[in-house]
Amino acid sequence: MHQNILAILLCQLALAYSKYLENNIKTAYQLTVEAITYANESGIKIRHYPLPIFLELLYEFDRLHYDPVPQFEFKSEMHKLLKVQTFISKVLHYASRVKQWWQRERMTIKYTQP
Repeated sequence: MHQNILAILLCQLALAYSKYLENNIKTAYQLTVEAITYANESGIKIRHYPLPIFLELLYEFDRLHYDPVPQFEFKSEMHKLLKVQTFISKVLHYASRVKQWWQRERMTIKYTQP
């Protein structure tokens, strides 16, 4: 029988989040670990957060001193995000400077042409 592993992962994480909202953190944690473990064992390489609420779950598990979810330890995930944010900020900063330069050059070219 063919199984859609990604669909199972997303549904199980959505169920985990539902349990989290019901304040059933232990079940939410168990469902999250099972989903990530199943995906890893099935050969799915998770490179991005499966759902936007995933980081919220990781935070709550870390805050309550649960063991890290396999492959997704909260503090290292935050460090990765901060590195990406720093990189994006630098790119945006340089893009802004290039835009300013280009606007100055256009003005210079526009006014120096006969």
